[in-house]
Amino acid sequence: MQFVLPRTHHEYDQCGRPSDCGEIRTRVAKPRIGRAGADRHGKSLADFADAYGAEGIRVNQLNVGWTLTPNEFALKMKEGLPEDWPTRVSRTFAPSGRLLSPEDVAWAAVYFLSDEAALINGAVLDVEQFPLIGRNPVKESPAGTLS
Repeated sequence: MQFVLPRTHHEYDQCGRPSDCGEIRTRVAKPRIGRAGADRHGKSLADFADAYGAEGIRVNQLNVGWTLTPNEFALKMKEGLPEDWPTRVSRTFAPSGRLLSPEDVAWAAVYFLSDEAALINGAVLDVEQFPLIGRNPVKESPAGTLS
């Protein structure tokens, strides 16, 4: 999260709105890790939100699921998947029938940065097609689908 906050947080105006994409550890960290989502300096999302909230700076996080970016497409092609692989992803991993798009993620980020979300601080939003906690899907592997 260090890259989000400037060296001196006073560079933000009264409506400063840093945002960050994070990891699932924010939700399900093991007790030995300490505060969930802690970065290498030992600060968590909650620490930053608490420290800067009184100054009007909100700190929220997006946990982004499997997203079809140009890099993801190229990576899967390099791994030997066919060109139509995005259309063959199992509904176990893409219940809507498609992967997330960068635009889907952008809508969530825009909301966090908007005035409508002015009272939201220290929140973690899972931008995903299914609940992450407690989910234990049956692994599918029929021919022609990715699992």
